[in-house]
Amino acid sequence: MTPQNFSNSLLELLKGLLGKKDRRVENQLQDATAICECLEYLPLGIELVGGYLVRDPDTFLDIMFGRLQERKLAESALQDRETLNSTQLGVKAAFALTWSELDPSAQQLGIFLSLFSPVQILWDLVIWVATGGGEAENQEERQLTWSEDELNAAKNQLYGRNLLQLVEEREGCYKIHALVRWFLQGQLADASETKSVLETTFATAMIAKAQSLPDSPTSKDIEFFKDVILHLEDIGKRLIAEIKKATEVQTFFTASVPNDQILWIFVGIGRFYNGQGLYKLAEPWYEDGVNVCKALFAGDHPNVAESLNNLALLYYSQGRYSDAEPLLSDALAMTKRLFAGDHPNVAESLNNLALLYYSQGRYSDAEPLYSDALAMRKRLFAGDHPNVAESLNNLALLYYSQGRYSDAEPLLSDALAMRKRLFAGDHPNVAESLNNLALLYYSQGRYSDAEPLLSDALAMTKRLFAGDHPNVAQNLNNLALLYYSQGRYSDAEPLLSDALAMRKRLFAGDHPNVAQNLNNLALLYYSQGRYSDAEPLYSDALAMRKRLFAGDHPDVATSLNNLAFLYKSQGRYSDAEPLYSDALAMCQRVLGVNHPSTATIRENLTILQRQSTPRAIRKHRLGQFVQILKAILILPFSLLWRFAKKLIRNKKSESRR
Repeated sequence: MTPQNFSNSLLELLKGLLGKKDRRVENQLQDATAICECLEYLPLGIELVGGYLVRDPDTFLDIMFGRLQERKLAESALQDRETLNSTQLGVKAAFALTWSELDPSAQQLGIFLSLFSPVQILWDLVIWVATGGGEAENQEERQLTWSEDELNAAKNQLYGRNLLQLVEEREGCYKIHALVRWFLQGQLADASETKSVLETTFATAMIAKAQSLPDSPTSKDIEFFKDVILHLEDIGKRLIAEIKKATEVQTFFTASVPNDQILWIFVGIGRFYNGQGLYKLAEPWYEDGVNVCKALFAGDHPNVAESLNNLALLYYSQGRYSDAEPLLSDALAMTKRLFAGDHPNVAESLNNLALLYYSQGRYSDAEPLYSDALAMRKRLFAGDHPNVAESLNNLALLYYSQGRYSDAEPLLSDALAMRKRLFAGDHPNVAESLNNLALLYYSQGRYSDAEPLLSDALAMTKRLFAGDHPNVAQNLNNLALLYYSQGRYSDAEPLLSDALAMRKRLFAGDHPNVAQNLNNLALLYYSQGRYSDAEPLYSDALAMRKRLFAGDHPDVATSLNNLAFLYKSQGRYSDAEPLYSDALAMCQRVLGVNHPSTATIRENLTILQRQSTPRAIRKHRLGQFVQILKAILILPFSLLWRFAKKLIRNKKSESRR
């Protein structure tokens, strides 16, 4: 577009803002053009001037141009030329004129809105924050006294002067131009006492929202939180910037967030992404949480320990166990130094480190930690409590993995009953307990007891989490395994395929859950005799698990065993034996010689070795030869018999003729 065409388009914009009946642009075209030049042809400046002129229909454009020039010169004298360029000075002059026409309530609301992320501001959220939604229930403690009607009237002033714009794609949402927000933040910096009140009100509300997001958010939680996350991220970025500039620890920052509450900003953002399986988006926020807490608190502090735990659990979710372990160990040691005797934070750290050891197959290291955490929580919380249910569940899963089913069942039953009493209706923890008890029944061959629990868990999880989610994928996988064990292959295959596809969408690159699904789908193909389909999946699962788990791990041993079993079924004994041997040695080191998995692999290796003797091989080959010979003999005989029957039919038909 040529400069002349661009100038004409801005003049048309100004005419459109003033309306069809207003003829000031046509009657004072030279002054209108001068206004555009003064504003450096920036549409935002034209919009601000247009909003001003609409409110003052008696102002001639030459007078408007003079006012802009005066304001621009005044701003130029006040500003460092490196801070505002010529274009920005022109727009700020238009902003200053517009600002001077606003009521004090509209000015205060404009300053308040500068604290929100400018991209998308849900008006209902503004009303909730401004009317004390995040403050104490006692309304007398509210620092702001706005009513909803006052807020709406002030908003209409800002909107009418183009300081606030509608988001066309989203009803009830507004946006603020980045340059306007910058000017509004300048007004905030000059607001003295009001500044602290506005910032504290905003920060308190955002922290309340962050605290309201559960550890395992449902799809409804995520959908609701989408309107908050932009503002949490914005305040988080400002906090990080302020902390980098800070020279003293234990200070308050421009967002007026108390030091002991700052971590909640990063926890809320992390939970939002982590709850959707978006680990790569969650990771920098959890890392920032650690760095911010270490900058704020010298030495041991509960927030530092909590931030270490949060980051470690994210690494754990990604299968990055070697990154998680030192963080969890440091968090536990710090928490024990901070809290003598029983304390919920100590129990939580014990539980988290035990979970890591359990996932690494280090059961002898995990069991005392799980037992200590359960005992401590029972002493801390009388009666039903989510933390007690969690410890019952975790210790039971450890027993299950060790083949101690009689020890695991009462704990899993107690955990399920407690969670049903604690959480009415659908809840992720109830679905988890249904799933875990069903898996125990499955391992005991009690399929009729397991199926309704797995079906209920899957249905509940789908209601809780719309679209792709790790919990949905896990429940698809578990129900498919039950169908597989019942020989219902046609029911199992679509569930396993859906689970694998979902997990690949959720987890980029290597992940334990993807490896699990590769293994399980391969197992199904193997059972159907589809060896060529099964082999690449088994191989991929083994390679992925070796990359994920350095050294010994039960999952690596499982993959070695499964691929060996496939090779054995194909008569590839020389390929199978070293895999069986490696799997057996690994299981003996990790699980012990008496573990059911160790016994199974030992039996598989023994059978293979018996079948690999020269006599067994000759017998196997003789059997194959006999089968081939039978086929050769039976095929001609069957053809001869069909030919004879045809001759007989022909003879009968000839005799009838």
